[in-house]
Amino acid sequence: MPEKSSIRVTLPQCRESLSVFLRYSPKAARCTLRVKEENVELVLPLFMPQSEALSFLESCLPWLEKTLKKRWLLPGMSGRKKVIREYPDKLTFSALGKVCPVFYTFLDVPWVGVKMDEENSCMRVSGNVLCPEAVTEALENFILRKAEEYLKEKLRQLSYETAFPYKKCAVRLQSTRWGSCSSSGTISLNAMLLFVPEECVHYVLIHELCHIKHMDHSSFFWQEVAKYVPRWKYYRSLLKRTPVPVLGKRS
Repeated sequence: MPEKSSIRVTLPQCRESLSVFLRYSPKAARCTLRVKEENVELVLPLFMPQSEALSFLESCLPWLEKTLKKRWLLPGMSGRKKVIREYPDKLTFSALGKVCPVFYTFLDVPWVGVKMDEENSCMRVSGNVLCPEAVTEALENFILRKAEEYLKEKLRQLSYETAFPYKKCAVRLQSTRWGSCSSSGTISLNAMLLFVPEECVHYVLIHELCHIKHMDHSSFFWQEVAKYVPRWKYYRSLLKRTPVPVLGKRS
């Protein structure tokens, strides 16, 4: 098989045909099927037999058809590209000042992994991306790890600056609250704070730290918050208007 070539495949349900470009790579350890904006590419390890490569490609056709339906109109169909995607094509980490494109690569494995490609400023999701539940769980776990790194360190710094000590910090994916503080001094923070402006994160952390001194929302509490965040009303309102990505719910 030449180093670069293409073959025509027929999608199983709609019966449309399209070209898949084959590329051998000395860095490839296994077959990888990639859907790009301009083409579909099958990356193969060196010296892989053509029959084995075609067998892998055939097993991927249901996933390929599903992916193309979500990302754009299939070959042979007229009209504009679809904008609805099953998975997010980018994540905007407003608190970190980063917008990260997300790329998905199907691998013939049972797992799904997510990693940050710092060199290209993007996120790469690879593995059994045919399974929405596995992709959602992998993205959630990645966000939890990033949120723990960022929020726990920021809370520690603010605790030192305000002289409000807390017992421990827990970071979770929550759907109703940005944060909370228990009477025992445990502060819980929503991992989705990564997707709101940094000033809003600052306000939420100060809000919860002030509960160490005032376990209510009395006028004394808000006076304490205002010492550190004079525009707290604005940031509270901004939080209500800031959309965050929906990645699915945990069981």
